[in-house]
Amino acid sequence: MTKVVAVPQPQSPSLAKRFVAEIVGTFLLTVAALLSPPNLTFGIVGATLLVMVVALGKVSGSHINPAVTLGLITARQFPLREGLAYIVAQLIGAFLALGLGQLLDRRCRKPTPPRTPCGSRCSAPPCSSLWSCGS
Repeated sequence: MTKVVAVPQPQSPSLAKRFVAEIVGTFLLTVAALLSPPNLTFGIVGATLLVMVVALGKVSGSHINPAVTLGLITARQFPLREGLAYIVAQLIGAFLALGLGQLLDRRCRKPTPPRTPCGSRCSAPPCSSLWSCGS
């Protein structure tokens, strides 16, 4: 006689793990968009999104974008409470990436020249990309 063994269903990750996954995914996608050279942005962002979907898809569903999460909430395909947590995580990830971009941009800028005789202050314009710094 053959014995039938019930296979337990895998549990979905906790909201905390999904929250962290959305922060990481949004952070890396935003960093890719901010730091990629202008002529390669589309490809780099696309490749980053592909990697994030593969890496984080089973954890959080890889929304990585508040518009995606909001659309799923609106279509009633995603619970409101979890959706709001995802949006908060995505905003945190985006702001962390922005902070990193600002930190790297500050390193790239030329020092502010001393005051001119008329009292006005001049400053160097920010770099259009990290790849154009120092040229």
